[in-house]
Amino acid sequence: RQIAGALDYAHGLGVVHRDIKPANIMLCGNGRIAKILDFGIARMMEADRRAGETAVRTQFGQVVGTPRYMSPEQAFGLALDHRSDLFSLGVVLYELITGQTAFAGTSVATLALQITQRDPEPLSRVVPDCPRGLSHIIQKLLAKQPDKRFASGGEVADALRREQEAF
Repeated sequence: RQIAGALDYAHGLGVVHRDIKPANIMLCGNGRIAKILDFGIARMMEADRRAGETAVRTQFGQVVGTPRYMSPEQAFGLALDHRSDLFSLGVVLYELITGQTAFAGTSVATLALQITQRDPEPLSRVVPDCPRGLSHIIQKLLAKQPDKRFASGGEVADALRREQEAF
């Protein structure tokens, strides 16, 4: 929830991180506080809009971010917005819950194909006792089309809070 909230805050400022992955998440305070690190390749959406872009875009053919955690639009080198970070958060949550990678390709090309064309193994098969609500949240985060994902990190945090309160 804290990471989703932090993404909501960054996105509210117009910042797209573009490299959400476990190595860029730090737990502090005996694991009670989560922080997002390394905004080194982050982009300001508003600055790009003023420059004539409608969303963050990399140069043609340029891959930015860690391949295993990229969104489909990132893997294709398409325009990005905050929902790309939400997809990456879904990959991180999938790994956290299952203990295995969402996309197991060994090369950038194989990973890109898997991310853009295949869904990870269903959570219900990997972790049969995973709560259905949590499974739904992760599945929605991992939607291939950005408009099928949560609209904001705040919505993700709220959904996770409701799921936690249900237990």
